Amino acid sequence: MKQILSFLFCCFTLLLMSQSLTKLNLSSNDIIMNDVIGMSLFSNLGINPGSKVCGINCTNMTSNQSEIMLLPFYNESDITTSFFIYPKLGNLYINKVIHTGHDDVFFIGTYNNSGSGNLMVFGIFSLKLKTIKTLKVVSLSTDPNFILKPVDVLYSNNEFYILAESLISYLSELNSKIVLIKFDGNNILWANIYNSIAPINSEAPSSINMAPNGNLILSGTIRKANDTEPRMMLAQFDTDGNPVKMKTVELLFPDVKHNNRFGWTYVKSKGINIHLFSQAEIGASEPGTVLMTMFDNDLNLRTWRNFTAPIRVESVNTDGNFFLFGGQAPFEYGYEGYALMKVNSSNAIVEQFKYYKTELKNSSIATSSSSVYDRVTDRIWTIIKPNGTGENYLILLENPSVLDHRCAENLTSTVAKDTMRLTENPVNTKALQLQLSDIDASVREIDLIIKEVCNTTGVKNSTQDQVSIFPNPVIGSFNLKSDKSIEKINIYNSLGNALYQKRIDGVQFFVETNLAAGVYIVQIFFKDKSFITKKIVVD
Repeated sequence: MKQILSFLFCCFTLLLMSQSLTKLNLSSNDIIMNDVIGMSLFSNLGINPGSKVCGINCTNMTSNQSEIMLLPFYNESDITTSFFIYPKLGNLYINKVIHTGHDDVFFIGTYNNSGSGNLMVFGIFSLKLKTIKTLKVVSLSTDPNFILKPVDVLYSNNEFYILAESLISYLSELNSKIVLIKFDGNNILWANIYNSIAPINSEAPSSINMAPNGNLILSGTIRKANDTEPRMMLAQFDTDGNPVKMKTVELLFPDVKHNNRFGWTYVKSKGINIHLFSQAEIGASEPGTVLMTMFDNDLNLRTWRNFTAPIRVESVNTDGNFFLFGGQAPFEYGYEGYALMKVNSSNAIVEQFKYYKTELKNSSIATSSSSVYDRVTDRIWTIIKPNGTGENYLILLENPSVLDHRCAENLTSTVAKDTMRLTENPVNTKALQLQLSDIDASVREIDLIIKEVCNTTGVKNSTQDQVSIFPNPVIGSFNLKSDKSIEKINIYNSLGNALYQKRIDGVQFFVETNLAAGVYIVQIFFKDKSFITKKIVVD
């Protein structure tokens, strides 16, 4: 019974803190955060929140170098520090980050030095040891200037399938080409480029995943010879890199004479289905149709929906029983903030469409973001980088899956089912001989300054700012001081277990604890029936 009550209380505590909007600033003033490139989550069965990590590209203004930032956390309350990886010489950029376990993350990116072109890199970083395990440049053995642009990565059965893009010249034009690489963490097992022999198409990859039948499934765009517009592309390969099939996917306008233009796609498997997502490009001034499709293992179209909605999609999440689209609510429509659109994965109905603008009012069209869904805690985590003038912070948005955030407003959308057209395309293969070489890089930690700017307790920020805990980090005891009369305090660990409870009467109190080293939540209840939460770190 005690374990059941502890579990229920943990769920209650997580729910209580499951709607926050937090501003994250770096404690260092010489780092500019440029863009969020993605988030990853690793979770085991149980009640513990999953391990999350976010990748951000940054610029060090002192050294004038580009660095990558890894931001790990479990909950909003335990964010304390970030890791920066920077080469001894040159610039490092990140394109994708994924967990390989609770403690290790793998990333792909690019590196350049002394005016050289961008070279693709593979890296493995230990969050536990705070060290770089692997950081290697990838190049073609016969041509070190061969272009390899990292796009996406899939981790399966302890092996990595890296999706990249190359450029080759054909009939005086540069054509994008798909490259697939299989990597075991130490060696490249195989690498292929596709349709590089007398190419007639320009195929730009966007996303890779695993199909229900165990094959690799990838999406992108395709532009055929003499065609000025890109079309969507969906392709399937076996795990040895052999092509199975490739299709052009087109969404037509209601007049069935004109084709929507697509420049970004995302593919994901769910159950027995393959889903392709994309957003049409109407022009620089407005976002286009958001498309959601469902295919079988043979890439036959099952069903689809296209939505008209005020969102410029930047990320897609398909965990749980829903599809989640995140992106900026467009300036051109009079919006100033960020939007999340949740679509039921069974019937393609928009369940919720929310708009957030606290601390996001000055976002430009260059906003970047990413979301993950933690099934254990039933929470959606979104990290947003506003890119307006003078904005050098991140917004961490925490929602329950029902998206009932008190800091959000409702948006509306419409749905249609315009005509789809699929066309088969031939695929040929050529092997690439790639080589790996090490990069000398270092790691440093930078603390974050955290401020919750919108919460569900009904307590204004000015009230929170009038409560102080010192010293923090805590060594054995701490002082609690407030401008309002305190009634009681509770202290919880990261699982929501109450470790300390005390009724008091006053505005100042000395707290003696025997807490082990770690991060804890202090819940402070006031005489006026309001309450807030604070984080403490015990050394």
